[in-house]
Amino acid sequence: MSLKTHALTCTSVPLHIYNRGVDSGTIFRGDSDFVYWMELMSETLTRFDIDLLLYSIMSNHYHFSVIQHEPYEASWYLKAICERYARFFNRKYRRHGALFAGRFHAKLVHDDAGLLRLSHYIHMNPVSAGLVANPIDWRYSSCPAYLGPGGNELLSAETVLNLVGGVEGYRTFMANYDPADAMSIYQFLVNAGKMA
Repeated sequence: MSLKTHALTCTSVPLHIYNRGVDSGTIFRGDSDFVYWMELMSETLTRFDIDLLLYSIMSNHYHFSVIQHEPYEASWYLKAICERYARFFNRKYRRHGALFAGRFHAKLVHDDAGLLRLSHYIHMNPVSAGLVANPIDWRYSSCPAYLGPGGNELLSAETVLNLVGGVEGYRTFMANYDPADAMSIYQFLVNAGKMA
């Protein structure tokens, strides 16, 4: 059994799911493309037994973190989004062929520290790419719902927020977390009454 297959059979644990455009090509050319993808995410979510924890949609790739409650639900969710989006994109831009670089990748997130590390990575993706200076400014990620005043009905954000004591704790975590320092995650977990 491959690692990818193993991850997609696991339930009630976070998964990191990601993929990019074929040959690292652009899969979102403008705001209307991002908006359509987000509409598909929302509409499709109601059909599957999964919790959406995190996401970031970039011009040539995407990241998700989900918890599925039945094996392969995450796979069916992403397949439904990607198939409809690829048809939309190919029709809109008069292109043919595959849009995504094969099947998406899925990895297990093994513990609370790993989930916090992943949340930082996903939310900082647009900053690392030079698209925004502050992760809250990237509209096509879950970060505004985590750091902003309002939530997002798509998200099950409490899974991550509870690790650091809520929204204020997450703001502090994002502002102070050093990806090179594993102890920084450990401290946030200890402060929230959790052990990694």
